[in-house]
Amino acid sequence: MGRITARRRVTRITVGAEPSRREDVLAVEEPLEIRVGGTALSITMRTPGHDFDLAAGFLVSEGVISRADQLGAIRYCAGAPVDGANTFNVLDVTLAAGVAGPDPSLERNFYMTSSCGLCGKASIDAVRTLSAYPLAHD
Repeated sequence: MGRITARRRVTRITVGAEPSRREDVLAVEEPLEIRVGGTALSITMRTPGHDFDLAAGFLVSEGVISRADQLGAIRYCAGAPVDGANTFNVLDVTLAAGVAGPDPSLERNFYMTSSCGLCGKASIDAVRTLSAYPLAHD
């Protein structure tokens, strides 16, 4: 299954029947932090996979680049470690020589009235908050 799906115990509720618990396969959603030249630009939720394409497309849609030759490299960072292991949730984009970096106003720091809590965060570290409830297996 890899990182795009996960097995979880779910409760199935059917009208006229008793609820039943069983294993099911669910789509995984994880944060992806996009950095340009080491500086956090944005964070988005995604199903892992095709992260480099997602980051390149994001930079095109935000007007940071307009052509593939404006990208120097895209690599995973060792960010957001869990037990010293890379979670592959942080990318750093290097722009080609002579390509100006993103306008600082593109950094996503705005308030949302309804969201999962990631919108408006600039980095994965900013997402980590204290909770009264254990989230390790949630």
